[in-house]
Amino acid sequence: MRGMHLIVPPTCDLTVPLLGVYQLAGFADDRGFPLVVSDYNIGFCKAIVSYAIARANSIDIMGEITEERLDECAAAAYLAQYPDVTGYESLVSKFRACNTAHEYWALVDYLRACYDIYSFQFDGLRFRIDGFDCKHKWNVWADIESFIDEYSDSPMMKMLRDMISESKISLYDTIGLSVTFESQLFFSLLICKALRELIPDVRIVIGGGFINAFIDCAEALGPIANYCDCVFAGEGEALIDYLSDGRNDSSTISKSACLDSAQYIVPKDLCKKPLQVQPPRFSIDGVSAQFSPKRIVPLRFSYDCYWGKCKFCSDKENHDCLEKEYDIQRMVAYCIQEISSDRIDGIYFLDSAIKPRDVNSFASAMVNAKLSIPWGTNLRFEKEFDNDELIELMVKSGFVFAKFGLESGAQRVLDAMNKGTDVNVAASIISKFRKHGIFVHTYVMVAYPGETLEDRQKTEEFLLSEYSHPDNYNCSEFILYGGASIANDYKSMLKTSAPSSDGWHSSEYKSFTNEAIQTFIASMRRKFDAIYKPQSVLMSTGHTIAYAGVFVQQSPHPMENQYIFLSQKVLYATLNGIPCLLWWKRNHGCSYILGEWATTLNTVLKKGVPLEAFTELNLPHAFTEILWNDACIYGSNAGFRAEPMPEIPTSAPKIVNRDRFCSLPWYGQYDAS
Repeated sequence: MRGMHLIVPPTCDLTVPLLGVYQLAGFADDRGFPLVVSDYNIGFCKAIVSYAIARANSIDIMGEITEERLDECAAAAYLAQYPDVTGYESLVSKFRACNTAHEYWALVDYLRACYDIYSFQFDGLRFRIDGFDCKHKWNVWADIESFIDEYSDSPMMKMLRDMISESKISLYDTIGLSVTFESQLFFSLLICKALRELIPDVRIVIGGGFINAFIDCAEALGPIANYCDCVFAGEGEALIDYLSDGRNDSSTISKSACLDSAQYIVPKDLCKKPLQVQPPRFSIDGVSAQFSPKRIVPLRFSYDCYWGKCKFCSDKENHDCLEKEYDIQRMVAYCIQEISSDRIDGIYFLDSAIKPRDVNSFASAMVNAKLSIPWGTNLRFEKEFDNDELIELMVKSGFVFAKFGLESGAQRVLDAMNKGTDVNVAASIISKFRKHGIFVHTYVMVAYPGETLEDRQKTEEFLLSEYSHPDNYNCSEFILYGGASIANDYKSMLKTSAPSSDGWHSSEYKSFTNEAIQTFIASMRRKFDAIYKPQSVLMSTGHTIAYAGVFVQQSPHPMENQYIFLSQKVLYATLNGIPCLLWWKRNHGCSYILGEWATTLNTVLKKGVPLEAFTELNLPHAFTEILWNDACIYGSNAGFRAEPMPEIPTSAPKIVNRDRFCSLPWYGQYDAS
């Protein structure tokens, strides 16, 4: 049957749909071309949660525990806190009903614990909430081949085969895989391998943002060419336009007749006319199935940053056959229609920065239609936003969250960057946005070439000022990207073997920074946290938008007259005959306390003790801070006077971190060696 079945390979991150595939679905609708989207990301997560719950229920977490079972027992104990969660759907339902930040993070960690339990069955893999960690690297061809060989016969491959079988995927003559992130590449090739086994004659096309950014010629295909018929690098609208016109010449987008490898095709090979990006087509079921508190959808009004002059930035998009501008009025009309039809609950605009005039157009259209919906986006510190009237209009339309690239609090550094920002205007905008209840997040960097200690101190002063401070911020060390204009000034500092393409960056070689810079960043963070106790940006920007104004900032530490309890997530058992308190810990696997302190804390805190009695334990401050931060203990107004305190051990209490996964690199880490 003519048409395309477009697959979203697993990313393990399912907070909002990936916009690219749904933009193609909207374009296909405009062209009358049959296209269906299957989000394997959601299916993969559902299967992982089901596996983890079944596995946790089968584990005996009482009594004697061996070293090999520590991590799995700790994660199983975490899941046991929620006996009413029986699968992904009930987890999402509970997640959407939470109303405190503590409960939010606990349920996010439930999903994280499920990923860990699933990961324990593999050697050298760790699935996590925003990708996966792996001993193999996407940018080393031999590693890709090793990964496919190692996991072609594995529980993960069986899961992918099952999803293919359930997708009725053979109804269309073309199957597309959209690879947005590098973490999806491994999954995509396993899916291709499974497709070849299950449906040998189907035509397979691989494309997407990751392919567009890193595959720039046929010679760069590597082993990817062995698993599909065509690698399409560029805007997918060109391919849909080509197929919808009936120019379905199999020799054009099929394997080469003389080589058993995929064709490499770019938009200009198929399309000779400018195409207009169309509004996306999200399915209600697809949006509702996301691990999200509300139906938050990603949208865009533009391709890239309209400023485009920052010397450090390499974020630019080139399109062979798309119109240079989005049709803003059509995109605004689409938003109004979706909101009026009650199909979405919030919008995250992914634009690198939306022009002030387009923000005004959208907000005005919303207010004129008497609509309001939570939305947020990335903005630049333009003078137009230093305007209470415009801000009030934005708030009236539902605006709740803004991200800005501040970069530095020193005007001299901003000018050197060609940032086009006036630091005084930036301070005024932040102050006014906060005054109007808009959550403001900024990005800053330190160690930009030429920056001095005085410049860095100005950044700190900006962030710590009662007037100009954001609600929260991220700070990074400067990284020199090969595609940035400033790179031309510094290539001589790098190894002579440095590639000339946009793919390299300075962290591959030698950082421009040092320990003093890292110490400054850490110190600035501590000062900011101590003064403003920032509200977390939550797990994702989509969640921040959904929960804007819902959560009240709560201190994890106890108040007077409270009782202190041991959390249900903490398991008391014995390890090699020694008493042990253990718990699952985000990003580490398992942490535990051994010996007499394990017994004492379990005895004292199991039924709760008054805060004064807990204080009398004289536990080291650093020790109790970890217990609070890991949610191993909590305060409650409900309690009773406990039995007399047992004899307190004279030894110093100690927490052991397993750090099971710390040896695995982040999936996107670039290793020049």
